[in-house]
Amino acid sequence: SLYKVIGFFVFSLCFARTATALSSATQMPLQMHFVGNGVESQEYVVVLLHGLDSSCRTWKSTLEGLADAEIPAVAVDLRGSGQTPMGAVFSRDQVVSDLDTFLLQYYPRRTCILVGHSMGGRVAMCYAAQHPQNVAALVIEDMDIGQRRLIDSSTLHMTPKQLLNFDRRADNSNDILERLMEAGYTQDMVSGWFDGGRIYRRNDGSWWSDVNPEFRCVCYREFCDNSVGVDAWTAIASKINVPCHVFVASTEGTICKEDSIQDMVRIFDEHKKSLSLHHFTKAAHSIHNSAPTEFMDTLLKIIAPV
Repeated sequence: SLYKVIGFFVFSLCFARTATALSSATQMPLQMHFVGNGVESQEYVVVLLHGLDSSCRTWKSTLEGLADAEIPAVAVDLRGSGQTPMGAVFSRDQVVSDLDTFLLQYYPRRTCILVGHSMGGRVAMCYAAQHPQNVAALVIEDMDIGQRRLIDSSTLHMTPKQLLNFDRRADNSNDILERLMEAGYTQDMVSGWFDGGRIYRRNDGSWWSDVNPEFRCVCYREFCDNSVGVDAWTAIASKINVPCHVFVASTEGTICKEDSIQDMVRIFDEHKKSLSLHHFTKAAHSIHNSAPTEFMDTLLKIIAPV
């Protein structure tokens, strides 16, 4: 295909764009950044949602693999992550509205195969619960439905108020390093993000962090430290009649709790629905990057019947 490319930087330049998502709650436009793989289809699209401290860049190999298989796919930067701004309001309904508006704008009359990694899995659950008619298949990558409290997260030690309007732009690399370390990230973590491309120098000479500790904080508030996981999953079980899959990383790599995974199975059983569990015994939390071949093979099998 003319649209297939070699190398992510060329890939990004060709297919990275911004979409204007109009919130129904605030009526404030938001420029959502996304990267597509250039494959077109009038039937469906694979939508890839990243987790905390991440961006659409995490899906580089997945986008390329799906392009090779001639399957349309797009990865988005959620509100407050990657190159998408936080906007005036961050709420669960706002994030779901962002995604719905984006899909209506760029992929009208097409269903989506929704793949959410970690916190992106919670977003995917909430979207599927609110818009079941738009989902052709649901894949939750290494996320359960249990309550998770910010206070139990050892990553951040700044308060939500201190993280408000966290500035991800800096004039030099030391400034961005110091800000992220002040928020609670270790020097090794931040250094790894420089090496891995989550922090980079932009064309205007400034430095930018795709990682946003404010995003982490508000996601815990909206998606984790409550009953949202259970509520959304129960709604999905009652409304959706499409394939649903949960990918679980290795015992050492997973963040999922076994009792919560069993709750997911039980809720589907109670609604007489089938849930497919896939265990990736050698994968870290980011299954799509630590076990890319097995991840892609499994995903392609899920997509094939759609």
